[in-house]
Amino acid sequence: MDGNVFIQMLFLLGPAGIANSVAVVGNKIPCLKNWTTPMDFGLKFKNQRILGNHKTWRGLMLGIIGGCLTGILILYLINQFDYFRQELGFIEQVINPILLGGLLGFFALLGDALKSFFKRQLKIPPGKSWPVFDQIDYILGSYLLILILFDLSLTYYLVGLIMYALIHPLISNLGYILRLKKDRF
Repeated sequence: MDGNVFIQMLFLLGPAGIANSVAVVGNKIPCLKNWTTPMDFGLKFKNQRILGNHKTWRGLMLGIIGGCLTGILILYLINQFDYFRQELGFIEQVINPILLGGLLGFFALLGDALKSFFKRQLKIPPGKSWPVFDQIDYILGSYLLILILFDLSLTYYLVGLIMYALIHPLISNLGYILRLKKDRF
């Protein structure tokens, strides 16, 4: 792939970043407040919850929808602007950006859920920070899908990981300021 690796990874991972953020917003939507069924249905592994109460089906569905909506934006940009067609056209050559957005949303939250599993097993309380892993879990989950679909060099993966690890605290603190989250980053 030729082009600006920063722009390409910003947009390629955009649906994952949105999915990771939008799941938190579900807590503030009145009609969705009661839809809080945990993804693990309360099941335990080695006397610890598998994922905990914070990983809900509502969050997963909102994350997938958020990823799809981000895919719609990417498709619009590709179709309307030559710059984005040149930088992001490689996405459309492999998969529909809307489908990719939904899948990246799913895989991002899968990575987040997998991290939660390990946090529970290590007896780290829900909501307590697990430095580094809390910032990159959704990106690593997304990379599971991206590895299958795209032929990217290691540089792309490193740029994406570093870029989103730096963006995550900014978005997290914005969520705190907007009262969407209880704790600062």
